[in-house]
Formats: sequence, C-alpha cells, structure tokens
Amino acid sequence: MLTNLIILFLSLMLLVVSSDFFISGAISVSQKSKLPDVFIGGVIVAIGTSAPELVINIIASVKGEHNVVISNLVGSNIVNICLGIGASLFIVKLSFDKYSTVFIYLLGLAGAFVFYLGFLYSDDAKFFILPSYLGYLLVCLFVIYLIAMSKIEAEDEEADNDDKSLLRGLLYLVVGGIALLFFAELVVESAVSLAKLVNIPDQVIGATIVAAGGSLPEVAACLAAAKKQKTSIIIGTIGGSQIFNIFGILGVSLMIGDVRFASSLGVDVLFLIIATVFVLALNYLRPSGLYKKSGVVLVLIYLAYMFYLYSIL
Repeated sequence: MLTNLIILFLSLMLLVVSSDFFISGAISVSQKSKLPDVFIGGVIVAIGTSAPELVINIIASVKGEHNVVISNLVGSNIVNICLGIGASLFIVKLSFDKYSTVFIYLLGLAGAFVFYLGFLYSDDAKFFILPSYLGYLLVCLFVIYLIAMSKIEAEDEEADNDDKSLLRGLLYLVVGGIALLFFAELVVESAVSLAKLVNIPDQVIGATIVAAGGSLPEVAACLAAAKKQKTSIIIGTIGGSQIFNIFGILGVSLMIGDVRFASSLGVDVLFLIIATVFVLALNYLRPSGLYKKSGVVLVLIYLAYMFYLYSIL
C-alpha cells in the first residue's frame, strides 16, 4: 500500500508539472503564431487531451461494447464541464464574452441531444440505436466546426516571429501533452490499486476513479490555465472537448457500425444537459461572469451524478 501511495503522490506532482508545461506551450504557440486562445483551447488542447478516448472508443466499437462507448463519452463530458469549469472557478472568474465561445457551448448542447435520436430508431424500450450513417454527418459537422474555429480572429496584439521561441513552445506543447496523458493514466492506475487494497467494489471504482480519470488531462490543463489567468483556454478546452467527444469520437465510432446502447444512459445525458444549460443560462443572466458560487453548483451537480450512479449499481 505504501508503494501505491508513493506512486500516486509522485504521479499527481508530475501531472501538475506536465500540465503546466503543456499550457505554457499552448500559450507560447498562441502568442508566437497569433492564434486566438479560444482556438488553442477549443482545438489543439481539446483534441490533444481527448485523443486517448478516441482510441478507447474505436476499440470498444469494434468489440461491440456500445454501452462503454456512450457511457465513456457522456461521463467524460459531465466531468469536463462540472469539474473542469467548476474547479477552475475556485481560482479565476470565467466570462463567455465572445460570440465564438457561446457558439461552442451551444453546439455542445445540441450535440448532447444527438443521443436521444436513438429513441427514433429503437425497437425495444430498453435500448436506443444510433444508425451508422449518422456518424458521417457528425464527422462532417466536426470538420465544419474546425473550419469555423480557424476563422476566429486573434486579439490585436503583436506576434513574435522568433522561430526558436515558436519551436520551443511547440516542444513544450507536445512533450507536456504526452507527459500529461501518461501521468494521468498513472494516477488512475495507482488510485485503482489503492481502492482494491481497501476492498472498494469494482463497480464503485469504475463509476468514480476510472470515469473521472479519463477526463483528468482536461481538468489538469484547465487548472493550469486558471493559474495563468488564461480563461479563454479553459472555456475553449472544455467546449472543444465536448464537441470532439460527440461529433468527432462518436462520429468515428458510428462509422464503424450502428451503436445500440441501454436507454437508461439517457439519464446520464440529462445530467450533461443540465450542467451545460446551467453554464449558458448563468452566463446570460450574469454577463459579468461566473464566480466561485457557480463552481460550487457545478461540483454539486457532479456529486448528484455520482450519487445516481451509486444508486443503480
């Protein structure tokens, strides 16, 4: 047990360090190339931190484990918005002060309703079915999203054309991203080992440590960005990850074949919709921004989701 505790502690420490390098690289690339922070967060950071989930879901789709595909995507999005944004609000105020950032979350909200389309193709009340051809549509929409993000204008600030600085930023981004994913996985593995040593049931481990662990890179990246007051990167990362998970990863998974999943997962989707609507509604009602109290509510929504998962084990 002592060995696992040491590994967990060191992994968490190195996770923080690697996330700092990753975000520092992202900020440097943004400044040197004059790309807007929301693009860096909504495309580069979001896709980079979510890439392992693409591999996991492709493998699950090939094996026909469709409940794993849907629960992983929905659970990841819930963790991202509730803990990624929620925890960041304890450090910094967030404001959706640009049309582009609101657009990202509205698109993510629309994407959440895609799961309910499975009801239209279902021949059994216990299951939803998403048809394969829907995957091609989702991937096309994701490509359109990438094109739209590339059109966002950077803030009016002088770009640094120092090639060495740009290369150093890219190096930090790539190496920091790889290290971030590696140490996040190490944190999850050591935490699972500790949980098993104290006889915590596998279902509880899966619903908490493993589920949240998949989104640990995004959450760690957001906290690193919050410490640097880079709020656009936080907003872009979470919103972009939501979109990549649904339109990109789900789209590719559907291209492999129809996805048939338990209709009970519709409750999980409802939690995702509630969290997303809360963020958008509060931003509309309080244009000055989201503060710590909003973070508390998002964390409570996540705890309510955890309570629901425990209740159905």
